[in-house]
Amino acid sequence: MLFSVGCVQFLPFWIDLSLFYYGYQLFLFMYFASQIVSGSSIETDKQVLLQLKSYLIDQNKVNPGRYSAWNDSSSSPCDWPEITCARERVTRINLSNCNLSGNIYGFSNFSQLTQLDNLDFSQNTIGAESRPILAGATISST
Repeated sequence: MLFSVGCVQFLPFWIDLSLFYYGYQLFLFMYFASQIVSGSSIETDKQVLLQLKSYLIDQNKVNPGRYSAWNDSSSSPCDWPEITCARERVTRINLSNCNLSGNIYGFSNFSQLTQLDNLDFSQNTIGAESRPILAGATISST
């Protein structure tokens, strides 16, 4: 139902308010859903690194590397050896020359490290399987 004054037509005010209300609700839902899905916190990065540590220890039971110092009691993985951060997000993992062996490609959670752009496994003896494990990152494994 439209009201008109001269050439201008108006919707009743309650329709305008209900559209605003539902639009606002949709905006809030989309905003919070995107925050949850993106894994955008240092806590998410910490949990992924602890999973990586566990995976690497399982693969290298005899000679655990510097990653064995990563611990759950630390408040931030940015303080851990071989981890580099920018703006409280993990951007680099340097596990070069850590006597790693086995197959790193079995660890599938690198994609949750959304700010990671450099992953260095050089000078290790890891599986020669060549498939991408992280889109957009520089990966060294030679």
